[in-house]
Amino acid sequence: DINTKKTINETFVDERTLFNIQIAPGGRYFSYEAETKANAPELVLFLAEEGRSVVLRKWTECLQGFSYVWSDDGTKLFSWQDGEDYAFLPDNDWSVTCYDMESLQEDDEGRLSIEKTVIQMKGGGYAWRHVLPNADGSKVYVRVEYETFSDSKKGESMQRNAEREKMMQENNVNKEDWGNEGEKKAAENWLLLPDSHEKKKVEEYAKEPVCPVKYTTKGLYYQSEDGKLFLAENIEEKPSVTELFSATNPEICICSEGDHLFFI
Repeated sequence: DINTKKTINETFVDERTLFNIQIAPGGRYFSYEAETKANAPELVLFLAEEGRSVVLRKWTECLQGFSYVWSDDGTKLFSWQDGEDYAFLPDNDWSVTCYDMESLQEDDEGRLSIEKTVIQMKGGGYAWRHVLPNADGSKVYVRVEYETFSDSKKGESMQRNAEREKMMQENNVNKEDWGNEGEKKAAENWLLLPDSHEKKKVEEYAKEPVCPVKYTTKGLYYQSEDGKLFLAENIEEKPSVTELFSATNPEICICSEGDHLFFI
């Protein structure tokens, strides 16, 4: 309790090492990854009030990194494959998975289960993948940024080329067949509707690489490389962009409705 600064209760979660922990807004759930005896991770959902857990996904081997984000109302968890993972060819297809907490149910033998929705995305090269759900998770904005990936870190381009050559050899891929499709595109924007499994292409709104911050009813907030904060309204149809203010280095926090901004 942040008012009394006292611990209300404690619950044992897991004897294994937990990583990639994501706490749902409201604190009722949190998700985490944990290693199994087979040295392959599994994604687990823990119910804080009940002190119980349910495995959402199991991997046969640990080859690819995943990112996670909760909707602001704490009812939906989204996961997707990282776009900068060198363990896979960059043109491999990937997916955005939605786990719906409102579908949580228990069978006659006491086993918990949760429904999930998987929306397939096309691969297009190494990229930064941004997945931002709205407040209740009914809409999800996705941006795949290709243009500055190889220049975003010092020495990354050299590492990328070395890893690329290695993967090509392991997968018997010829240089002529590799292609540069991903490098020709600056970015792609999508709007996903998990309930209907719909995927809509969104018109480009930025002339330079950007970092999406928050997707709200007011619109999409994003930052440019020089730290300026922008608001792109009506991104589903024809985006209209307004420059707000310069926010170099501070952390930006935006409420779920998008009408209050906080930064440090």
